Amino acid sequence: LEDIRSYAAQHLGVSLVENKDAMARQLLAGRLAAALDDRHRAVRREALFALVNVDDRRGLDEVTTGLDTERWQHDRDLIIRCLYDLGKRDFAVKIRPFADDGDDDARIAALYVLGQWQDTESRSAFERALASPTERVKRAGTLALSTLTTATTQAPMSKF
Repeated sequence: LEDIRSYAAQHLGVSLVENKDAMARQLLAGRLAAALDDRHRAVRREALFALVNVDDRRGLDEVTTGLDTERWQHDRDLIIRCLYDLGKRDFAVKIRPFADDGDDDARIAALYVLGQWQDTESRSAFERALASPTERVKRAGTLALSTLTTATTQAPMSKF
């Protein structure tokens, strides 16, 4: 049942993006906003992702507070991804602790995002990830570190 309901939420999100009728969009966004409180985690995740993709205030509010609330504690990977998609670089300071998190999904998301943002303050977290027993975490640390290293070793462009 959860799979079917999450697929339905995903479909509502696609419909919201594609629909041009303002009333229909309002109805779809309202249904997705209600799904933020659904009993199934997968449904909540799909609803949040869809609302953020259309810059709906209800989704944006959840994302900007999501790292600090218990409500999204098992979905911090999604919150971090949404912050990245929104270009919220000012959240790097809040994302950094998750680069050492015990939840591999949140940790990988943080490593990826901080690496893409070339966050030099996260270098030690990238290096710690290389010692992880989890291969996925190691790969994320390697990617983040290589992205950071590439950015810091590139010579500045000459004016001449």
